[in-house]
Amino acid sequence: AEAGPALIELLPRAQLGDARARYALAIRYLYGRGVGADAVAAVGLLALAADQGLAPKRDALATLYERGFGLDRNLADAACLYRLAAAQDHAAAQNQIGILLASGEGVERDGVAAYMWFALAYASGNEED
Repeated sequence: AEAGPALIELLPRAQLGDARARYALAIRYLYGRGVGADAVAAVGLLALAADQGLAPKRDALATLYERGFGLDRNLADAACLYRLAAAQDHAAAQNQIGILLASGEGVERDGVAAYMWFALAYASGNEED
């Protein structure tokens, strides 16, 4: 795929550590938009962006771990990342950690904690992202 102007602008910013550029580039690799689809590159860029502490990036990486997309499925790692993003008031992550806690997938089942996260997600305006 031919690199467009947006991609040419994203590459240097991502290399310089811009979390938003890393995320945008990761999404392009994930879906093959303007570049060849490359799940491994997408996960690597998303992990770098998530390591910078931004909740939406942590949530996105957690989703890949939960679904096993581009890496081995790992619900414990997904739960850890969802908790980090949820603690930053990210409604979608609050909802997702609630689901994992309610089901006991990747974490010990805890209905009280699940209820708490669902309530926080609801209060944040999450209607199932």
